[in-house]
Amino acid sequence: MEVIDMEKSKILEKAKMEYALGCSYLEEENYPKAQKYFESAIQLDPLYKSAWNNLGVSYFSANQFSEAEFCFSQALALDPTNQAALLNICKTLLALKKLPLLSEKLGFFQDKYPDNPEIPHIRVSFYELNEDYEAAVIFLQNYLTGHPHEKEFYFHLANFLEKSNNIPEAIKTLETAYRQFPSNTTLLNDLGLLYESVEDFSKAESMYQQALDVAPNDALLWGNLGNLYQEMDRTEDAIKSYRKALEINPEESEILNNWCDIHLQINRIVDIAPEIEKLEKMNPENVFILDTLYQYYRQNDDVQKTDSYKKAILKQDPTYFQ
Repeated sequence: MEVIDMEKSKILEKAKMEYALGCSYLEEENYPKAQKYFESAIQLDPLYKSAWNNLGVSYFSANQFSEAEFCFSQALALDPTNQAALLNICKTLLALKKLPLLSEKLGFFQDKYPDNPEIPHIRVSFYELNEDYEAAVIFLQNYLTGHPHEKEFYFHLANFLEKSNNIPEAIKTLETAYRQFPSNTTLLNDLGLLYESVEDFSKAESMYQQALDVAPNDALLWGNLGNLYQEMDRTEDAIKSYRKALEINPEESEILNNWCDIHLQINRIVDIAPEIEKLEKMNPENVFILDTLYQYYRQNDDVQKTDSYKKAILKQDPTYFQ
């Protein structure tokens, strides 16, 4: 009996050594090697729940989600309330888009560990994939009541409200966040976009300007301010904003396209020849960029290129000119 126990002890010790090597390779992001040693540890000790869990982590990290699901299921078979394995299988089921099973596992996970900080993030992703915007709004409103300083979840709530076509409530949500985080440029930008969508142009301009006071070298903000000015028919201000954006990031194709488009609208086609050439070299597939190139060559009476870009537009959208 003592000999058997000693032999078993040696096997378990060997399994721990293999497991430690697996952890080392997992930390180095060498997932094939990590898998090799975790599998070796499991062969030595099939009841090694940490090895099953970490084997699942190595598969998940390598985007091998079906294999990861199996491993986490094995870990949970050995320990049904293991917090790490429950979290990991929820993330894996989310990646696999197995939403009914995820709903079941997530409910159990939340019952056992209601304070786990990952649960709200998984719930948001679950509602997004399930396109259950109403449930998402209810969940997030309740969550923010108890966690009013968690900035990220105001963005999520506004996003779901916007997808539900409830723009006024989306604006109110971000205004609430704004009172807490008045210098957050992402928040200011998103509020600007929402105000612009309801044609409250003065508030939209104020948001973009406040954001630029914080981040004057943000090309996206300058581009969005240019878009606003273009919508307000403040052409020269739009041109100045686009120019500033392109000084910061000359490779931003959407802003470059808007710069060219506004010059075409006011018949300043001579001013944009270099930018048009640059836009062409980007090999655009965006139909709006193709339309800018089409309009440019049409105004320049270049029949061959006009026809070429018209065909490219129709390839992307056969109904574009209807």
